[in-house]
Amino acid sequence: MHVLSFALTLAMAPAHAEAPGITTSVEQASTATPKEMATSAAEMMKDITASVSTVEQLLKAAESDKKKNEELVKCLKDKLPQLQTIAQISGDVNNDLKAELASGTHGGAKFRQLVVLHGRAQELLVAAQQCAKSTSGDPGKTVSSVSGGGEGLKVDDEVPVDIVLDPSPS
Repeated sequence: MHVLSFALTLAMAPAHAEAPGITTSVEQASTATPKEMATSAAEMMKDITASVSTVEQLLKAAESDKKKNEELVKCLKDKLPQLQTIAQISGDVNNDLKAELASGTHGGAKFRQLVVLHGRAQELLVAAQQCAKSTSGDPGKTVSSVSGGGEGLKVDDEVPVDIVLDPSPS
């Protein structure tokens, strides 16, 4: 399990944790006091847990929708297991951090791992929310209001307009 958490740590971009009294990045973790680390770690764990819960709720709503959007369901089903894995690894890292802090060890390495995992969880949450936003309409269509009348149109009629994306360069 620790090999996986180390691999995830290496693969992720630096993240910023937001906790009262400390603006922590991976590079600043070595300057945080044990109390600041513990407080910030608890906040990050709450955020990660809330992220998992949010994506679970989005997926549940998407699956129960009468007009089931398969693209949205697929996107959320892709993000949820990743978030759940991060939550599990983060819990292990947080427990290790608590043990290190209790033993008087600084815990900077474990704290940095947690900061990176938190950042990745936030990225996945934003991606899942973006899936929900981008699939909430009729893909490929938009509605425009036309003012001033014209050939067979009354003033302010809504006209569906097909959007055609040409994948070939001009």
